[in-house]
Amino acid sequence: AHRGGATALLLPVVLRAAGRYTVELRAVAPSSGRVLFELAESGEGLAAVPPMLDRLAERAGRALDDGGPAPAGGAVRLADAVTPSLEAYGHYARAEALADESFEGAQALAEYRRALEVDPGFALAHVGIALLAIWHEAPAEDEEAHLSAAAEHLGHLPQKERRLVLGVSHYLHRDFAGASQILADLARDFPQDKQVQYLAGEALWHEASPGGPAAAAGLFRQALDLDPGYLVAAVHLFQWLGRFGPGDEAVRRAGQAVRLRPGPASEAMLARALAIARQWERAEETARRAAAGVGRDHFEASYALAEVLFAGGRREEAERELRRWTGPGSAAGDRRIALEFLPVLLAAEGRRREAERAWGDLVSVRCGPDCEYYDGVLRVHLALAGGDLAGAGAALRAWVPRNQAAADPLAWLWTFAGEPAAGSARAARLAPGTAAERRHAAAAALRSGRAGEAAAILENLARGDPAVETLFLLGMALDEAGRTAEAVRAFQAVQRIYPLYAPLWQASLRPWAALLAARGLARLGRRAEAQREVEALSRLWSRADADLPLLAELRDLRRQLGPGAGP
Repeated sequence: AHRGGATALLLPVVLRAAGRYTVELRAVAPSSGRVLFELAESGEGLAAVPPMLDRLAERAGRALDDGGPAPAGGAVRLADAVTPSLEAYGHYARAEALADESFEGAQALAEYRRALEVDPGFALAHVGIALLAIWHEAPAEDEEAHLSAAAEHLGHLPQKERRLVLGVSHYLHRDFAGASQILADLARDFPQDKQVQYLAGEALWHEASPGGPAAAAGLFRQALDLDPGYLVAAVHLFQWLGRFGPGDEAVRRAGQAVRLRPGPASEAMLARALAIARQWERAEETARRAAAGVGRDHFEASYALAEVLFAGGRREEAERELRRWTGPGSAAGDRRIALEFLPVLLAAEGRRREAERAWGDLVSVRCGPDCEYYDGVLRVHLALAGGDLAGAGAALRAWVPRNQAAADPLAWLWTFAGEPAAGSARAARLAPGTAAERRHAAAAALRSGRAGEAAAILENLARGDPAVETLFLLGMALDEAGRTAEAVRAFQAVQRIYPLYAPLWQASLRPWAALLAARGLARLGRRAEAQREVEALSRLWSRADADLPLLAELRDLRRQLGPGAGP
């Protein structure tokens, strides 16, 4: 306080005795330690505390008045702001910790609901449930209804919380540009608020403007610097580090979380960090310890174990781990998220028909608009997984985005799947320079035989875009441009990216990239390396559907390479 030039330091103490609360406030001069004044307020029960704090604030303001201009009018009183009930706020605080630090979605939802039972007008509890629904952890909840309920109480919220609700509302409607504008400004105004830093990063990450993902990674780092145990901020940061490094940062940050808040969620994140750093044995050991460490099943730890096994080539074990959570006895959010991963895993193995059946189980779980968007995109990837571009086009045509007027980040995919007119129409609404617009421009150039132009676009984009699809398209463009060795490196980079929360591209593009890498290695005369890629992919697709288009290409390549150069 002295270094900051403050004239007074306010030191509060709260005392409780037999249900009666007393709040004492002492003002001290930082330079000398001299007590400037002391104030106190008392009342019966928790409900008396917020009005007491408001009275103390008024009295302290008068005592500190130096004759300068009065504060601007319209200040929000604590007794009216956020919630007047400390009991409701207690449930809300527990829900926030469960959602963002322990990843216990069902328990977080129960605490948010208890907060709303105590105070039905508690806007931030509605926002918390909406975020759980957006992240598919509360599939039966209507995020639109919760945000509408929060909006009804905007006038009672302080400035920060009011802007937070508006930003989340834009995020819900997939207006990531609008969300990032509101939330980035909020992050600048409240640099010490970890939730604000994280949500601003989320919006920037999904907006994918030039430099957006890098700026988002900076905000995630800021949130974790404020609280190393705030695990929700690690999710996209670790995806960034998995692509761009440094690889040991994820391990260091996850280790800090384990030390600060030991438990299955932090151990699960450490397992992911170790896998990103290619420390497979330690990753599996840590994930198994997390899954068994609380004396009961823990979904987040089990999911992380399935991720590590999947990425490490132990797919049958990963499938068994996932299927434990796909039955009707699992919590709805856990079942929903496990069923999102299962089709990805099956499609990566070429088991498209089984993947389609798992997708049918997924869409039977009642969920909101964001889930509908995700489910439609997932079905496109199930077709892409085996190289079925016609099937991908059919899935795109069957999938109707919720907001047809919105910019479509999948514009490139329409063009890639043989629907260039539809792709161009959707790309016309994309903001120039965004990752989605640049990917479409590259896909259009590639389709038109301008491989060099496509490669130039994608090389520039790949420097700041953590998405797998950018690297995959870059590999294709480099291959067609005759830059085979560089293409192989791009395809191998696709295969190395750790599937944190099993993104769709791991199903549709990772095996395809392996095949294209093998083909490029064969052309370069690196026959032994090509054979190793082919054998690995053959093992992966040992249970693949016989009519998979890429399976026929794999067999042709295997015949061309012949025996004698195996692993």
